[in-house]
Amino acid sequence: MFEFPLPDPEEIPFTTAYDFDLSIDGNGDPQIAVVVGVTGEEPYSIITGISVTTGYIFTAAFLLSSTDKGNEGS
Repeated sequence: MFEFPLPDPEEIPFTTAYDFDLSIDGNGDPQIAVVVGVTGEEPYSIITGISVTTGYIFTAAFLLSSTDKGNEGS
């Protein structure tokens, strides 16, 4: 994806590539399911390719949640 010299990991921009809403589960706890990846060239775009070198995809799925109704420290 990057040519040498490779950028520092902190310099690689990541995005969800879209806006999303917060959901509340049956227990009243907040849940956000989102795919995060390297930012593409267009607004709200994400690179979804697969590395020809490693076979890894450039995205990952995350579930951000709370078990304490979103209170601090949960």
